[in-house]
Amino acid sequence: DIRIVNSSAEKIPLLDGSFDTIFIYGVLHHLKDRDAYIKSFNEINRLLVPGGQLFILEPSSQGMYDLLNIMAHVPHPCA
Repeated sequence: DIRIVNSSAEKIPLLDGSFDTIFIYGVLHHLKDRDAYIKSFNEINRLLVPGGQLFILEPSSQGMYDLLNIMAHVPHPCA
């Protein structure tokens, strides 16, 4: 079953634990600031089943460096 949902990365209108796997391609480098990254990753965590997998692919090496730098300073929701 395929369903397309157009929404903000910070608030996706789907149920908790909706996905075993989430694949994000070329989205994160469009987020504006650290707060947007935190909200988006909280949303991803909410949508994944426990033990689910997240795959990220970004076109820019600088963008990936920025993402990793931000994520290194974001508290893990399960910690």
